[in-house]
Amino acid sequence: MIARETTSPSVSVIMPVYNASAYLEHVLDSVLGQSMQDWELVIVDDCSTDGSDEIIRRYAERDPRIRVRFRPANSGGAFMPRRDAAEMARTSLIAPLDADDWIGPDYLANLYNRFRETASDIVFPTMHVCDPERPFTIPASRPLQSMTGTGRDKVRLTLGDWLISANGGLIRRDLYLDCIAQVRRHSFIYADEFLTRVLLVNAPRVTISPEPYYFRPNDTSVTHRVSSRMFDLLTGDALLAEYIA
Repeated sequence: MIARETTSPSVSVIMPVYNASAYLEHVLDSVLGQSMQDWELVIVDDCSTDGSDEIIRRYAERDPRIRVRFRPANSGGAFMPRRDAAEMARTSLIAPLDADDWIGPDYLANLYNRFRETASDIVFPTMHVCDPERPFTIPASRPLQSMTGTGRDKVRLTLGDWLISANGGLIRRDLYLDCIAQVRRHSFIYADEFLTRVLLVNAPRVTISPEPYYFRPNDTSVTHRVSSRMFDLLTGDALLAEYIA
């Protein structure tokens, strides 16, 4: 274990992991390289079978700011490991981060400063979709990248096309846990998109930041494979219609 001075963390990065060994070192290095040092990283591994667990253990031994839980049984999706990580977090602010994405060195510092400047409940980044054939950003328009307002207004930007990022960000932990408890059905693959909308409905003040969150499209993920689980999109739409009715 690397010896270092430890302070009380200001932000808890929460990361669900399942069979992400191809990308895991990249994302972990991006957290370790943050200019803001007073963070903790909470990782929940969902019974990986590809050696992700060994990578996680190695990094946790190097840095005491990394805390880990290994789930006893696979949950079938990222929702439950993400919830577990949020419950384990020791700070009032959480920063969700997927194991196949990554962040720049000033990501936490810039989102934290924006959070305090705007007195927001959520600060979402700008998602850079790193598709080698068609890279793009969400939001695409610069005015949206610096917008602050109510979460309810921003729900409209998620209907039809997603005009704001649903990945990453800085979120009040108590708000997150309250909203995640409202999602009674979460065994469908679009549960995280539904949770984002629940968060927006319940957040008095939401800010969009130009700070980039680097999203790696994964053609092997369940959302990109043709299967009966694609009909889960209808489940999410039905739950959303019921929720906002």
